[in-house]
Amino acid sequence: RRRHTRFALARGLGDVYKRQNLTRLEIAGCKYVTDASIRHLTKMTRILISNVRQITCNSLRHLPNLTRLTALHFEYNFDFSKLTNLRTLKIIYNTDTASSIRYLTNLTSLSLFSVLNITEDHIRPLTNLRKLNIKYCNKHQRR
Repeated sequence: RRRHTRFALARGLGDVYKRQNLTRLEIAGCKYVTDASIRHLTKMTRILISNVRQITCNSLRHLPNLTRLTALHFEYNFDFSKLTNLRTLKIIYNTDTASSIRYLTNLTSLSLFSVLNITEDHIRPLTNLRKLNIKYCNKHQRR
């Protein structure tokens, strides 16, 4: 019975999302929310993702109206380079995403907290930035 409940929950989330005109979404610690669940949310403008390993940039890049993203507690490399419509990006605790940030040239606001290996070379191409907040990036170094 437990296996059936899990499948129903996972399937139900996808069905609910497809029927809604959601523009904002917060997902935290939900292991049944996957790329397939959110791929069809084309009206989405803001997403907060926390501790959800099943969501990747593969699904987020299909959301043309997504302009604000908050990514919390990712322990894997999340490739942001395809999310070129983003205007606001906040990353909190990530082991290695710095290399893909440089491609987000439409960003006007960038906040990085505990993002390792960030350098000026990653931020320099972001010429539209108006707000920059970098904290606790232990390996932040000037080149």
